[in-house]
Amino acid sequence: MRLLGSLLPGVGRTRDQIADYRNEWTGNALAALDTEQPVLVALGDSLSQGIGATSIRASYVGLVAQRLRDRGCEPFGIVNLSRSGATTDDVLNVQLPALAAIDHSLIAAMVTVGNNDLLRSARVGAAKKRLSSLIEELPAGVVVATIPDARSQLAKAVNRHIRSEAAR
Repeated sequence: MRLLGSLLPGVGRTRDQIADYRNEWTGNALAALDTEQPVLVALGDSLSQGIGATSIRASYVGLVAQRLRDRGCEPFGIVNLSRSGATTDDVLNVQLPALAAIDHSLIAAMVTVGNNDLLRSARVGAAKKRLSSLIEELPAGVVVATIPDARSQLAKAVNRHIRSEAAR
């Protein structure tokens, strides 16, 4: 990774962004959990981390938080439990238990995951099965996002499944 970062500057910037955003989200979570305010919780992978956005405020989690504040939502903190590179199994086995341990009321919770499952295995059936298991385990009301699907028939199939399972 270090060698790639020196040859391809974007790789190094992304690696640095992953560490910087993880640290910033951790600081935000610690501050939020040190209050009695309700929290907005994000689960998932690099999309939830905001990797590629110009700042965590410009990530989808940051934009949702700002939209809630603009609409007069009571003061709240943000706890982003996501991790760059996370798979559906990571959300099931690590992030959901962490969500269950949060002793604050929730403004909302949202999850974006599935890209890494497809990157590591093109087996759509297995990805769908894991996503179904995840959706069954999510607390009621959690917003489940689809994954980017530009020109990917695999991702389009997974998104159809996510929509079907979430509706169920």
